[in-house]
Amino acid sequence: MKVGNFVRQADTAAMATINQMAPVYVSFTVPQKVLPEIRQALAAETATIEAVVPGEQKRANGQVTMIENTVDPATGMATIRATMPNEHEVLWPGTLVTTELTLRIEQAVVVPSNAVQVSQTGSFVFVISDSVAKVQPVTVDRTVGGLSVIGSGLKGGETVVTDGQLLLSNGTRVNPRNAKAAGS
Repeated sequence: MKVGNFVRQADTAAMATINQMAPVYVSFTVPQKVLPEIRQALAAETATIEAVVPGEQKRANGQVTMIENTVDPATGMATIRATMPNEHEVLWPGTLVTTELTLRIEQAVVVPSNAVQVSQTGSFVFVISDSVAKVQPVTVDRTVGGLSVIGSGLKGGETVVTDGQLLLSNGTRVNPRNAKAAGS
């Protein structure tokens, strides 16, 4: 459209599109098996979301505000919607984002997932005490981002073996060393 043009009812060209920038909504899907946990977190108001535009360093935070009332029978996924304040306009309508959903924050004992070994009797880690490796049975509650949350078996602060477990047995003398930095 140019200055001086007339707009008629039959014209289909849009003069402008207005999109709300703050707040914006982010929709994503989750497996139906996690819906009970999400519903609990939504009721406790602890369900938060962090959204990142791929290739960007900035993150946008928001709150889960809605769970759609149906599950897609073909995929077993349910749609969740979060409201993002978007004060700094990190998010734009229609942009694809990567989302990270936090249901709760809690204190827990965690170890690198590669420290956890599995045998016929269950999960265990090798704990080092006085330069001796000791088998310590553990229960793993869940694994998140390369870390295993330990439900029982460790109290926290122990030194665990993260490499070379195949060379160890209960009582093996070891020379503990710190993990090498990446690229060393």
